[in-house]
Order: sequence, then structure tokens, then C-alpha cells
Amino acid sequence: MRSFLILVVALCTATIVVAADLSPKDVITQFYRAHRSKHDPLDKTDSLGRYFAPELLKLYLKDIKEANGEVGRVDSDPLYNAQLTEISDFTISEAERVGTETRVTVRFKNLGKATRIVYALIHTPDGWRITDIRYEDGSSLKKILQSDL
Repeated sequence: MRSFLILVVALCTATIVVAADLSPKDVITQFYRAHRSKHDPLDKTDSLGRYFAPELLKLYLKDIKEANGEVGRVDSDPLYNAQLTEISDFTISEAERVGTETRVTVRFKNLGKATRIVYALIHTPDGWRITDIRYEDGSSLKKILQSDL
């Protein structure tokens, strides 16, 4: 029995370590999966810290608070940069280092139009976290959240 308990504790510990050591691509993959679920972190913001770095999380929560139940600075789905979505040909790239930044690129077609979104990530003590989501038109989630309401 004692050996069994030691094995269970070891497996649980390994699971926790693996969860904290997700790759940047895995973080983005999980973010999209969670977004499509009934536990969307953009709506149920208590889990958004699993994905957003503290600064981006603070800006996002500030926008929700200031919007007071209305549409805030973010007026479209930030994962697709669109209000209407019909997604196909969805891919997530492996992470790449560009200078001091780690980036993951997501490509898809939305309503037939090819789209590219770039996630900037940093490694924190809690694992990889998103510092910005950059769109093809030059805007980014961080810029949007820093703008006037």
C-alpha cells in the first residue's frame, strides 16, 4: 500500500511539473481549445492568468471593469481579430525566437480570407504567458487595451 501511495504522489507531482512546463505552442493550443469550450477564459476571467502575462491580464480586466457590462475596447474576438468567424485551415506554428521575444504564429482562413496572428510570449516562474497578440493590420491586443475607451 505504501508503494502505491508513493507512486500516486510521484505521478501527481510529474503531472504538475509537466503542466507548468508547457511549450509556447502548447500554451496557445490550450488557449484556443479553452476559448472554444464552455469555460472560455476570455469570459470566465478567473482562468485567464494561465494564458496572459500579468501586464496584459491587468489591462484586459481593467477594460472589462471600465466597460461596465457594455462593449469595451475589445469589440471583436481577440483570438481571431473578427466579429464573425467561420474558421478553416487552422494551424499553429512552433515557437521561434526573434531577438529577445518568443513568438508563435497562428494561421487560418476566416470566411475564406487568409489570416495570420502572432502571439508574443515570455517565460515566467509559472510558465509561458502571452504578452501581446498582434494582428496583420498593425494593431495588437495590448495597443487596443491601452487606447482610450
